[in-house]
Amino acid sequence: MEKKEKSKQQDSDKPNAIIAFLKKYPLQVILSLLLVIVLFWSNINGKRIARELNAAHHKEMTSFKEQFGLQLGSAFALAIRSEFTRGNKENANQYMIELLRSEEVTKVQFVDRASATIAISTDSNDEGKLVEDDFILSATKVATELKEETQRVVAPIFGVSDQFGWVVIFMNW
Repeated sequence: MEKKEKSKQQDSDKPNAIIAFLKKYPLQVILSLLLVIVLFWSNINGKRIARELNAAHHKEMTSFKEQFGLQLGSAFALAIRSEFTRGNKENANQYMIELLRSEEVTKVQFVDRASATIAISTDSNDEGKLVEDDFILSATKVATELKEETQRVVAPIFGVSDQFGWVVIFMNW
């Protein structure tokens, strides 16, 4: 019976012990609670900041890829144009093969304007195929199309008086 009374007394002493602890260490308790609140808040805020940084990074990388594609397409179109004006399709093909050595570039094609077919390609299976893609056939200046991790760059090739066709560069990022 005495054991039951002692356990009841100890149970009733627990709230008194907590109050006594709070009275004895009020500053430490307040600082501990503040620490828990700050850690909780920083965790929530950190996730938000990480999302914002990730979105900003994605936007910058997309912009970089588009600008890279436009610059590559412009420079490559000028190189191909000079070879076509000289009537040297073999050198144009060599330029395409050399460009293919870049890690990002997966395929390069030249689409003939008169027939709307792929005249030269680094993938010989594509040569002679009809092109019906409006993105390619309607390009009047260097344009790029970025879809997830793949990118197409289309650059029109103009001769002295007319257009020869389009160079299409396929890239994977």
